[in-house]
Amino acid sequence: MALGVLTGSAAAQPVLRCTLSVPGHLAAGQPLPLTLTLHNPGAQPVFVLRWGTPFEGRWMGASIQLTRDGQPLPYRGPLAKRGDPDASQYLRLAAGAQASATLDLALVFDLSAPGHYRLGGPWHLHDVFTATQGRPPRLRATHTALDLPCPALDWTLAPAGPG
Repeated sequence: MALGVLTGSAAAQPVLRCTLSVPGHLAAGQPLPLTLTLHNPGAQPVFVLRWGTPFEGRWMGASIQLTRDGQPLPYRGPLAKRGDPDASQYLRLAAGAQASATLDLALVFDLSAPGHYRLGGPWHLHDVFTATQGRPPRLRATHTALDLPCPALDWTLAPAGPG
């Protein structure tokens, strides 16, 4: 499990915390569920555009970086060309609330080989804002992107067992 914190500039208090996790026992060539949990410990609701996160319910772009044994793995999933979002495409996190979503990384990255894997770098969020800054949806021209500093998550994929 890896934990990251986004700090708000106005009050220097955490606005979002990021937790990433994968199951403990994994084998190459199998599904690999990645869970992203966002927690809002702040005093205001926070809105997060779901694009490029497990909260979207499907992979539609590479918002993360994955390596195997130190070598970058290319994203192999679909890419979306998008217009302006509607309100349903935002996740609302109430003050003190958290939400989790899980998607299979094997759908968009080649996880067929055993080795040491690392999910690193920030998680790119396309639009993040508090309730004091408005309500969704917002036009793309007014989006406030955020690279959420989720710490690296490491795991090892064992060779696939006899089939």
